[in-house]
Amino acid sequence: MVRNIITSMLVLALLVALGFGPGCDTRTAGCKSGELLIDGKCQLTSIGDASGTVDSGDDTSAADDSSMLLDAFGSDMGLDSVGPADFSGQEDAEPSDAGPDTTLSFDASPDVSVVPDTSVEADSTDVLGCVPPTFVPIGPSGWEHSVISAGIVLLGSPNHRGQDVVVNPSMAAALIGKFTYGGLVIDKDLKEEYVDVYLRLFSDPCNAFDHLGDGLTSTDGQYGTTYGFEDDGGRLFFDIPNKELPPIGRHDVKMVVRGDLKEANFSFRVVPKGTQAVVFDIDGTLTTGDGELIKEILAKIIASGYEPEMYPDANTVVQMYNAKGYLVIYLTGRPEELHTISRAWLKANKFPDGVVHLTDMESQALPTTGGVQTYKRDFLLYLKGTVGLDIVAAYGNASTDIGAYEEAGIPKDHTFIIGKNAGDSNTQALSDYTSHINYVANVPDAVNP
Repeated sequence: MVRNIITSMLVLALLVALGFGPGCDTRTAGCKSGELLIDGKCQLTSIGDASGTVDSGDDTSAADDSSMLLDAFGSDMGLDSVGPADFSGQEDAEPSDAGPDTTLSFDASPDVSVVPDTSVEADSTDVLGCVPPTFVPIGPSGWEHSVISAGIVLLGSPNHRGQDVVVNPSMAAALIGKFTYGGLVIDKDLKEEYVDVYLRLFSDPCNAFDHLGDGLTSTDGQYGTTYGFEDDGGRLFFDIPNKELPPIGRHDVKMVVRGDLKEANFSFRVVPKGTQAVVFDIDGTLTTGDGELIKEILAKIIASGYEPEMYPDANTVVQMYNAKGYLVIYLTGRPEELHTISRAWLKANKFPDGVVHLTDMESQALPTTGGVQTYKRDFLLYLKGTVGLDIVAAYGNASTDIGAYEEAGIPKDHTFIIGKNAGDSNTQALSDYTSHINYVANVPDAVNP
């Protein structure tokens, strides 16, 4: 709750600073019809006025109610205070099972119907070699807390998300999802509700999603720091023991809220030790500056359609590494609430598929040595030391990137820094990506087990 209030206050402060303050509609001041004032300039929007719906970027989410989000600024964020006290005595049932069902099978579950999708165009079979099976989840069913959970759902669009998972064949794995409603501004946790977990082998659309089990989303602090960070509620922790690990490869994970069938989607990779990888920061490294993210967040709230600007040919460089067989890691200090828009931006700008990793806690996002630098260092050490990846290069822009890469043991001659810190601490100065294409073209193909 405190997290959401603070986040909303920060967003409100940014709105005021950029001329979107309450009490006066400066979003269109001095602009023509159909334009909004963004970053001091009138920019054409996709909606014609300032009252459209917010596009969450998540194709599994319900339609967002932007008026609800905007009204939240004038109500001291009262919507974020929904909780047991607001519905005292109105819960109709307690959860029937406090723990997840971790009995795993990669055979199709008898509870999940998989039938041919008759809407697939005739040439799909020729392209894919199959008729893709239709995903039919369990549910929808009633809520465990019919009043509280139904009220949370009414706060707005789901913002469900999960961290991409990377393990080697000798490890166990934990699939972790976070389930919230109310879009970016409210982000209210859904607690003690059933979520079903599905996995599709090799991310192959010809394969069906197998039902692995289910579990209840957590309450605040329920799992403590068992999974490496403080459990702040609304999370599903689903363990996969080593003996049940899927084969080496990339697999799709789908976590579905049983009450309304809204989803969190992320990847699950099992890679051999020695797999070679390249790491990229996002803000100020692939985008032209850290301020691009702020403008995108504001644009989502007011539905202006702004997209962060990419450095020219940044996607080309990443595509080249991917084509050479390197595993791409997108390691960003963005708050976890931004999973959906981060993935959407990467996809829209034709960046190749890779591991997307955002912070788990707000303290990790602080632009300090003890904040984002430590967070990035620790994840890189996990990838290198525990998973066994061979990280051959890393790209960033901030002093905290330089510090994290150095502390993780990435050589300075393979640490590329763009922007004002380019070349600092004996790193390799990157002036632009276009001129860097020739360098990457001469990088040898990855040598993977």
